[in-house]
Amino acid sequence: MANQKVQFIMAVSAGDDAVMYPSNRLLSIHHEGDDVVKLYFEPNIGDAATGADREADSIDLTVPDETERSVTLAIIDALNYNYGTYKSKQRNYMIVKNDVDATMDNVSGITSCVITRAAV
Repeated sequence: MANQKVQFIMAVSAGDDAVMYPSNRLLSIHHEGDDVVKLYFEPNIGDAATGADREADSIDLTVPDETERSVTLAIIDALNYNYGTYKSKQRNYMIVKNDVDATMDNVSGITSCVITRAAV
């Protein structure tokens, strides 16, 4: 297993706002209301001064009406890059959404994203 690649999940919501999380820090994927799929991650950092934990970081994905399930399945397929449509890519990252350059997206059907870094 030492040669196994670590898969990363990347999102870009603006030219100066992007995140990349190791896929093993993905906590869950939720449908939160109409047209929103939300990915929750273990937070990047805690509060060093107090040792307090942070709430989860998240990426909110806006999707067309009634496509939440198909987009969620496409995200899972892209994460499992050794299978399905993404088998030939064999790289260690996937771009869930790039609002700056949509040609780089690995998951179709997402119209925009918002990155939320949890406050301490």
